[in-house]
Amino acid sequence: MAHFVVHDRPVWRSRSTSVIRATIPSPPEDQAWFEQLWARKIDDHLYELCCIPFATYDYALGDILDVAPSGESTHLVHGVVEHSGRSVFRAWLAGADKATWDELEEILRFRRLKYEFRKPALVTIDVADDVVAHELEAELAKLQTEGRLRYEHGSHGYKPPLASPETSVKWRPTPAGDASFHDERTLLGQLPDFGSEDANWAQNERILLQEMQTGNPIRDGSVDPHTGALINNTGFLARQRSLLQSGGWSYDPTTHLWSPGV
Repeated sequence: MAHFVVHDRPVWRSRSTSVIRATIPSPPEDQAWFEQLWARKIDDHLYELCCIPFATYDYALGDILDVAPSGESTHLVHGVVEHSGRSVFRAWLAGADKATWDELEEILRFRRLKYEFRKPALVTIDVADDVVAHELEAELAKLQTEGRLRYEHGSHGYKPPLASPETSVKWRPTPAGDASFHDERTLLGQLPDFGSEDANWAQNERILLQEMQTGNPIRDGSVDPHTGALINNTGFLARQRSLLQSGGWSYDPTTHLWSPGV
C-alpha cells in the first residue's frame, strides 16, 4: 500500500497544471512512501516544480524535473534537469511556544519569503537569494541553539547536522576517534516523517542500529551547550539513548559523543 505526503496549499498553485510523485527515502519495511508535488507541465517528460518539498530532497521551487513512468506510477520524478537556483529550508516547531511561532513568522514576513505549512509543526521555506539564505540560516541557527526549533536544508543534497522533532533524529556519526564536526553527516535524510509514531520509531531504530554496527562515535545533538549534559530526554530521543546504552555505548559530556564499549 502506498502512503503519501501532500501539499494542501502549494505556493504556485495558480501556475501548476499537474501533480507528480517523488519517492521519499528509507520508508519502513514493506511500505512505499511518496510526496505528491504540484508542478507545471512543460512537455511529456519535463515539469516545473510549483511547491516547496516537505519530505524529499534535491528539489526546490522552480526546478525543472525529469518525470517518467515507473512501476505503477505514471508520473514519478527521476531527477533535476535544470536547477532554479533556489534553496529550501525546513523548520520543525513541535512543542514551540507562541513567541517562537510569532518570531519565525516575522522573520519570514520581513524577508518576504514564501513558505508552506504541514501539520502539526513543519514549515518549509523557499529562498531565491543566496544572501538572504545566509541570513535566514543564521536566524534559524540562533533559534535552534536556544532550543526553540530545529531546522535543516532540504534542497540539492545539502543536509546540515540538524534534526526533526517528528522523528527525533539527533544522531551524527563521526569518524572513529574524531571529536570534531569535520566530515560528520546527519541521518536526517534517511528519516522522513511517515505520519505515525510506530512507523517513525521502526525507521529510527533500524537506522540507528545500522550506524551502531559501524562502531563510529555518534554525536548527540540535544545537549546543554555549557555543561554538555543530555537534555530533552523524552519521546524518541529517550528511546534512542536507551538503545545506545543497552548496546553498551556510553556518553561523554566533554565531546557530546556516544562511543561503543571496549
